[in-house]
Amino acid sequence: MSAYSSHLLQPLDVGCFSPLKTAYGDLVRAKMLAGVNHMDKQEFLHIYPQARQRVFTSANIKSGFAATGLIPFDPNRVLSRLQIRLQDQNSNAGAGAEAGAEASQTPRPLTESVSFKTPHNIAQLQAHIGGLKGLLFQQPTPVS
Repeated sequence: MSAYSSHLLQPLDVGCFSPLKTAYGDLVRAKMLAGVNHMDKQEFLHIYPQARQRVFTSANIKSGFAATGLIPFDPNRVLSRLQIRLQDQNSNAGAGAEAGAEASQTPRPLTESVSFKTPHNIAQLQAHIGGLKGLLFQQPTPVS
């Protein structure tokens, strides 16, 4: 499973808990606008059921399962979202490979020539290794 993808794969996160967070935040915001500056347990117990009742509906639960491609079964609903992210990562990997190639020809500061982000696929890892090798075998430039 790809990093940061669980929100796409879990139906109740998609259909209920994310909207619950929004609904609860809206109710808290309304209280703040009304002059309430502190939320204690009593206030929470008054607001939370309102938010929960708005969100935990049959329609939201069903839409969560549909959005994750479970019912009706359609894996492409999630895969199409993941592929967009992977294409973005692959295009970044290509940029990293070019940066690594440039680093071996033209000296640049370490922070510009190597991306310190964790690689998420083979292409990114290979680009990262290429960039590091370029730094290790880089010839020092003469000072004029």
